[in-house]
Amino acid sequence: MKKSGCSGFYNPFSTIATLPSPESVVSLQTAPTAEQPDTTDGHNTIRLAIRKLTYAPYESSRPQPHVEVSREFIMSSGMLHMEASLDKEMYYHGESIVVNVYVQNNSSKSVKKIKVAVVQIADICLFMTASYQCDVAKLESVEGFPISPGGTLSKVYSLCPLLANNRDKRGLALDGKLKHEDTNLASSTILSEKEPRENLGIIVQYRVKIRLTVSGALGGELCGELPLILTHPKPPASSEESIK
Repeated sequence: MKKSGCSGFYNPFSTIATLPSPESVVSLQTAPTAEQPDTTDGHNTIRLAIRKLTYAPYESSRPQPHVEVSREFIMSSGMLHMEASLDKEMYYHGESIVVNVYVQNNSSKSVKKIKVAVVQIADICLFMTASYQCDVAKLESVEGFPISPGGTLSKVYSLCPLLANNRDKRGLALDGKLKHEDTNLASSTILSEKEPRENLGIIVQYRVKIRLTVSGALGGELCGELPLILTHPKPPASSEESIK
């Protein structure tokens, strides 16, 4: 603005997106000019990188994710049964995810361990389709194991997906660049039933995967999945006003 002096005119702008819009890239251009407006010269323009973040208010009415799975194994009578649930569906970045697990072993096999992981799934819906999966938090536990035939187990596990623990992983979707201090794992994409997936470019989802490992040469695994939403909290009203 120094170049145009006190007679210069500038174009202020602000943008707030509460839901992903059809365009994955928004280009805004502004330039100082002596009169309003304008054919711009490349030497008198600037380029700004704009990060589009999603946020969602917490809704206590959302149902808790819950799953029940059972499996019968080769050379074994009876079923191995597992129930798993989350304490809520929506989590904010930096918040621990609480997983409740109940196991009832009615089979003749022993269950030797459990693995719990938060998985980020990024589906690319551009000129070509691709899907990337990456564990962003995981644990393996043998506490309370093995579960003998006829035994039960009830445990609560806690995981916290953070970018700080996943910086060396490839194929990870972020909401910015690694060099930015305020960058997080990409938030979950809020899908609209009417909006084609192809318009969104990249669709990010998160799931908690629970795996029980059965001992023995002919053992196997019992797996269950729970969907969740990872996002930002709604900013205070004062923050929104300062952006405008």
